[in-house]
Amino acid sequence: MKDLKKRFGTWTMAAAAYNFGETRLAKEIKVQRAETYFDLNLNEETSRYLFRIIALKDLLEDPAAFGYYLKKDDYYQPLDNYKVIEVNKSIENLGDFAIEHGTNYRILKVYNPWLRTSSLPNPSGKTYKIKIPK
Repeated sequence: MKDLKKRFGTWTMAAAAYNFGETRLAKEIKVQRAETYFDLNLNEETSRYLFRIIALKDLLEDPAAFGYYLKKDDYYQPLDNYKVIEVNKSIENLGDFAIEHGTNYRILKVYNPWLRTSSLPNPSGKTYKIKIPK
């Protein structure tokens, strides 16, 4: 989403691009000569998607305004009991990596939501910090 915001300039455009498709949105912006999301005539699905994102944002910012009264115990506890493993090469299979480090694929993804696929390509040798629960 951050990359889409950089490309399209606003969070509304970024959300539209995420749902509608970057290439399609760029084409529609050009064809319709639109400057903002609200100038665009897009399909109903994308309009509903953006409405839901904004509604969810409002709900999360002020749950009491919508009748949700949360106590501290209702919130997820922080995932702060972990060690960090630095990796500077590709990982072909994150499931194998997880098992080698005493956890499983699902928990590895919970602690590292930035891992988007089942592998970690790293042709440039960048150093990644991967959290492993203790």
